[in-house]
Amino acid sequence: ASFPVRGGFSPVRQRDQRVVSYVAVFDDVTEVRLRENELREATEQAREGDRAKGNFLATMGHEVRTPLNGIVGFTGLLLETPLTDSQREQLLAIRASADALVRLTEDILDFARIESGNTRIDPAPCDPRECLEEAIDLHAAAAARKGVGIFRRVAPDVPASIITDQGRLRQVLVNLVGNAVKFTESGEIEVSV
Repeated sequence: ASFPVRGGFSPVRQRDQRVVSYVAVFDDVTEVRLRENELREATEQAREGDRAKGNFLATMGHEVRTPLNGIVGFTGLLLETPLTDSQREQLLAIRASADALVRLTEDILDFARIESGNTRIDPAPCDPRECLEEAIDLHAAAAARKGVGIFRRVAPDVPASIITDQGRLRQVLVNLVGNAVKFTESGEIEVSV
């Protein structure tokens, strides 16, 4: 019968350091090889599961984004027509909810990209004031319902244009302002740049 072994040799020396023989030790590594193969197979299965999960999230995200873009677009068109104050408020709430779902979809797609190792940063010129304004506008209705004011303060030395990934910057600001609104029961929220 044959089986895999791992071996080592050590010389046996006399007092004058002359090698007179060798001692060889061999270990049966059959179990070690089996465990290595099992680990390799389990790792590949886990990777395949991650790929499948990433593909599912990406597909789901793209499928959800299409109708959401329609909702956002048609809501914007309706907001340009003559409306009662109540209708305008309801449409703004629909648009804010749809925008939140679009962002959630983007987060799912980001997660899928991170899982698959395909995260992309898209640096381009961006107005930080505009990103901040969008983040505040998105949560203004929720803050107003709670009786909480949202204010922004932008230092004069903040440039009008920076190079950054505008989507990521907006995502961070939206999350920060959203958490501030969520956890502020009364008073004011000030966002400073």
